[in-house]
Amino acid sequence: MDGPRGSSMTQREGHTTAGVSTQAGLGCVWEELFQNAAPGRQQQLIALAGREGVLYAHELPPANNGAVKRALLPALLNGQIHDLPSFRSSAVECADGCLDETQREAVARALQTPDVCLIQGHPGSGKSRTAAEIVTRAVARGERVLLLGPSASAVDCVLERLDGRDGVCAVRCLSRGEGLLSLPSALRRLTFEERLRSFHEQTLPAGRQAAEEAARRCAGRRDDEAAWAGLEDLAMRLDALPDEKDTGAAANEVDADGASSLHRELAVCHAARDGAQARIDARLAELRAEVDKVRGARQAASDEIANLTHMAEALNAGRWWTMTWWRARRESGLLKRIEDLQNRQKELTETEDRLGRELDERTAERVEGEARLQEEVALLERREMDRRQAERAGRLSERAVLGEQVRSAYRNLSDGVAPPDDLSAVAVRERRAAWSRGREQDEREAARTAHWVTALEKTLAALPERLARCVNVVGAVTSALAADPHFGDNASPRATFDLLVLEESHFVTESEFLAVARRARRWVLLGEPADDAPRVQGLTRPNALRTGFFQRLWRLLHSDPSRLPYAWVHRDDRLVCRLCPASTDVDKWVASEYLADRPEIELRIASPPRTAPRLVEVAFPGATPIHEAKSFIFRELGELPLQAHGGGFRWREDADRLTLDLSDGVAPDADAVDLAEGVCERIAGNGHGLWQTCSLEFARAAGWTRDRAEQWVEEHLPTRDLGRTVLLNTPHRGRPALARFLSALLFDGACPVRDVDDALAVEFVPVPSLEGEPARRQPEPEGRDQRGGAATASARLRPFRAGAGLESDLADPHPLDPLPAELRASLPCRGLINWFEARAIVRKLENLVADSEFRTAAQEWAVQSAHFSDLPGSKCSSTSCSAPASTLVDRRPALAVMALYPAQAELIRLLAAQSPALTAAPFVVEVGTPDAFRQRECFIALIGLTRSHSHRAVPFGDDPSLLPIGLTRAVSRVILFGDPGTMTRRCQWNGAVDHLDETAGERERGLLARLMAYLHGHGAYPSTFGLDESGRL
Repeated sequence: MDGPRGSSMTQREGHTTAGVSTQAGLGCVWEELFQNAAPGRQQQLIALAGREGVLYAHELPPANNGAVKRALLPALLNGQIHDLPSFRSSAVECADGCLDETQREAVARALQTPDVCLIQGHPGSGKSRTAAEIVTRAVARGERVLLLGPSASAVDCVLERLDGRDGVCAVRCLSRGEGLLSLPSALRRLTFEERLRSFHEQTLPAGRQAAEEAARRCAGRRDDEAAWAGLEDLAMRLDALPDEKDTGAAANEVDADGASSLHRELAVCHAARDGAQARIDARLAELRAEVDKVRGARQAASDEIANLTHMAEALNAGRWWTMTWWRARRESGLLKRIEDLQNRQKELTETEDRLGRELDERTAERVEGEARLQEEVALLERREMDRRQAERAGRLSERAVLGEQVRSAYRNLSDGVAPPDDLSAVAVRERRAAWSRGREQDEREAARTAHWVTALEKTLAALPERLARCVNVVGAVTSALAADPHFGDNASPRATFDLLVLEESHFVTESEFLAVARRARRWVLLGEPADDAPRVQGLTRPNALRTGFFQRLWRLLHSDPSRLPYAWVHRDDRLVCRLCPASTDVDKWVASEYLADRPEIELRIASPPRTAPRLVEVAFPGATPIHEAKSFIFRELGELPLQAHGGGFRWREDADRLTLDLSDGVAPDADAVDLAEGVCERIAGNGHGLWQTCSLEFARAAGWTRDRAEQWVEEHLPTRDLGRTVLLNTPHRGRPALARFLSALLFDGACPVRDVDDALAVEFVPVPSLEGEPARRQPEPEGRDQRGGAATASARLRPFRAGAGLESDLADPHPLDPLPAELRASLPCRGLINWFEARAIVRKLENLVADSEFRTAAQEWAVQSAHFSDLPGSKCSSTSCSAPASTLVDRRPALAVMALYPAQAELIRLLAAQSPALTAAPFVVEVGTPDAFRQRECFIALIGLTRSHSHRAVPFGDDPSLLPIGLTRAVSRVILFGDPGTMTRRCQWNGAVDHLDETAGERERGLLARLMAYLHGHGAYPSTFGLDESGRL
């Protein structure tokens, strides 16, 4: 028990009983009134006490609610529900997000019922999970819950689911003969003694340590007061300095004349550059002019030399017939002129070269000047940048120093908070204000913790009484509650509860329920459906001592559409509407009459002697449409003849309509039958001329509301939905193929399963093997059966007349079986065993362990279930017939081997312990009887039927419920081992057999007959059933 639970203890405990007797009497009046009041009335009483401060006995209203509740039980058990009002629950928020819609509805009805709520479901439908959610939500509402069950496994399954849930303070009561060491650790710490020991050894030391830590934390807070003052002073000095943005702006300020010093220096450089370049450009212009002039003179000289050279050539050649010769004759000094011109040309060429070189020099000088300017500009800019950075660094150094001092001051605080990004004085003040609030909270918490520890230390002697008052969930076995020293009948003060949650109510007798029902104001009963096997004539036990009161209450309070008296059938080429259940005593007095205006319609009226005549059937022509026949009966007779196969009434509210679902599933092709304004009936056929009602719809546009629709249904149907029952019919344990198979085998298809594959779900290993038998013919398809599965004329096994005779009785002084002597010495003195079947089971276990696919799947399932065993060494365990289920190593073993007889289970355990493969398996392999696996599940279940008699019918187990328990434990697959001959002989025997009376015998025979039908290939879903021939002798 931890600290918060201890504090809640002081909040929940009532006024002390120490004092005068008058005060004690007034306390009893208040407790009786408050405990028996509804939750809303309790809130009103608390508000009244808060306003008045003091309430006197004469001011309290009469506490008659408890008397009404106590009178309700006998009325319910006697079938008197006429004055019981209908109840409608509203949706509640569930902590378990994996609950389906029906489970959430069950939680809502259980929490909000004014008196009783019944929740029924087959094994694997999620009853325990729903019960855990009911307890969790009830505790969250401030209620106190009494969790009971006829067996410890039923209570422990719910308590394990409650472990770790907020606000739950649960106690597990020990049964007579049950010790602490026999419980798993998770349940052991829930017992009253362990909670007290945990309080002394863990809670109280932890509280003292928490008080010391709180005191040290407060001392550190007080030492931080001066540090915060210095921190605020540093932050204010830091705010006075310019930040980085302001520093950059100051660095970019310009002079008064609009130019900074850098700009002036740059202007000087540019001016010098511009002057030098102007001089160079002028000289370049002069040089270019001179070059052009020299080039022109040189060209003219070249042209003249060419002309004179041509004339000289003509004169020297004597070409007197040409004009050039005659012109040369007139020229004097021709050669001298040519020589002078050539000299002139040479001088001009030299002058041009000189001017070109000077021109290149001036151009290079201009480029060099531009380069020097760029270098000077870069140097000035770099110098200015260095200057500005130095100035900025100087301005920021003081801010950086102060900022580091502020951060260091933050880090030196006692809470060790990291320095924030904002170091301003405003941020420091805000942090200081938050610190002040935290200091006040720490001081209050330290004071509370110290006060809590001091109070606990002073009241250690009265701790058991206070713990008993603060516990909000008490779990116990039904038979052990009365004798419990803390919560039993002799406890003082006697504990009362707001809610009783009774698990496995179908195993509880009426007298047992009456004994515990007076302890709570409201009751939630969870159980399984009644067995439909024929009952033996006559009662062998008084009514109050028989089990089955849960089924009687269920039939009384539950509105089951499948129990409506109406039926639609095709008979003798007529469409017949049956208005009451068929009975040979009534049918022999039936006479027919025909309507005058509708002679084709026949009324069949029963007139038994000394009984008023009544209409039992209405027959229409065979071609009459179903909607026309239904409309006629509703209009003319005022009857609403619904034939539905659903498990209960379920309302759905949409924006445009209200829908009352009467069948499981949705039929999209359902036809509509108009009954009244805004009311229609949805019907669907199964293809064989049979019709069933899917739902009733009420249009909101026609003014229908939920209250009005419910009243209309009560007026037109011979049943009334009291809102106190919920049917859980969705399988949650096994995979779909296995769930569908078990639903058809055990529950007559009462649990609809959708989205099912045809994977193998059940294997049967015949012992002895069928190898060597005559060949069996292959199955041939013959259409589909009424469940939608493929119906086949499958291969038939040979008609066994008797079993193989492989079983042995350990009490036989002259055994003939091949059982080794060392094994026989380790077995009990009495009991039935089957040596060959045990060997076949162990061989199958070894094959599974060696299968890599199975190992991977089993380990993944174990991880998902979070129930791996951590024990080293051998993982093979067993449970004897006398050991409780709570002593198991793991509540969810990967492989569970179940034998119907304890001696056979012990033999399998001994053989498994000799197998190296099984002892080294990385997961749990557990062997026991089916009783040891109640409220548990496994990945694969291996079930040995044990019996193999040679010449007569024998029962399979001490109780016919053992085999169904074993079949419903598996999540993935079921593997059955048995002698087909003995099973066949048992199916051929009707009535009592050995210790089983007629009722139990018929129940067992029906189950084995359905199983043998699968073995012969006649089951509803043959694809999910396989035959394994590995059971060789």
